Amino acid sequence: MIRCISVLIAFFLPVTAFCGESYTLLWKQSFDSKVIKPSAVMAFTSRDSAFPLQSIITEKSLIVLNQKGQIKENISFTPYDLIKVSDNGDTLVGVKKNKIFVFNAKKQISSFKINQTILLSEHLTLEIAPDGSFIVLLSWFHKTIWFYSQKGELLSSHSVDDLKGASIKISKNSQRIVLHIPNYGDGTSNGYLLCFQFNGQFLWRYDHPGCKAEFDLSRNGEWIILMANQMIYSLKNNKLIYQKKMDSSKAEVAISNDGQHVALARQSDHHVIYIDNQTGQELWKQKISGFDRKASLFTDIEVNPNRIAVAICRHWSRRNQESWGIVFNTEGKRIWDVEFNHKAMDFLFSEDGSVIGGWGDNMVYLFRFVYEHSANKD
Repeated sequence: MIRCISVLIAFFLPVTAFCGESYTLLWKQSFDSKVIKPSAVMAFTSRDSAFPLQSIITEKSLIVLNQKGQIKENISFTPYDLIKVSDNGDTLVGVKKNKIFVFNAKKQISSFKINQTILLSEHLTLEIAPDGSFIVLLSWFHKTIWFYSQKGELLSSHSVDDLKGASIKISKNSQRIVLHIPNYGDGTSNGYLLCFQFNGQFLWRYDHPGCKAEFDLSRNGEWIILMANQMIYSLKNNKLIYQKKMDSSKAEVAISNDGQHVALARQSDHHVIYIDNQTGQELWKQKISGFDRKASLFTDIEVNPNRIAVAICRHWSRRNQESWGIVFNTEGKRIWDVEFNHKAMDFLFSEDGSVIGGWGDNMVYLFRFVYEHSANKD
């Protein structure tokens, strides 16, 4: 079994393999409107494997795929102010004015009203559990966090003084919810994390210096990596494992499903850094050179025990392209790059890293990991 850690950064043109490890295009498809998100990407290890993508949600419809990657159903819906799809692709939740609609490809599961008047969708932040079992809503205008079941039952609600700029992440096993609160309003310049159980039960709070932050969760939600105020903090069940100065005010961060490794895409000097999350030891660091510092941004990062994916937009030397992708192996050596003519890209891994799904504008791509003996492939 070849073990490899990859860092993908965005684009799509020829593939260049610098060693035996690489990815090859498995499937691509355009749709009639902007892609919001595909369902979770599944493993694809042989020709007999099921197609690794179940569904895709666009601004106008839910597209259900068959086992060959062909469109099985295209279900149109009235545009919502906000819409989210569960990672398993089975459940969608949409917000229109004060009403929440929960549905799947076959039927509407529930619809219910929030017990507050929502004047603008910008006042709301919405997330759905990866398995579709619950919904988290917050309104910075009403200073409230709500937890609802899929059937519209209010599980719990919490009042928080300043939710402006707050973000929500849910662990992939749908057991824990973590919110980051910048806490701009109290004047302390200290933000914090709030952790809840799947039913909305409060578990803990962790305060940190600095308001703005990036964070990520392991699959079970026990491990959290937090980047704030030029420091990285590793937490396990609210216990600080280590903290480390990173000399950057902005970085994208991601943690592997098992919580054992962390990757950072550091904006100030365009370095990608791979860290042992047990000790905080830096395993390798690679500079991504050749693009415009002012215009180029790391836009996404994904980490898997076997791979790392990082998205970057705008490359200085490739002005006709909008995004660029590079893959590194476990030793930090470059093994693959790919270009996309999209202003921004997002990525998802299968749990074993055998497939990367990418989407930008109205396109979705799937790439399969391969081991090549030849040095170059056009």
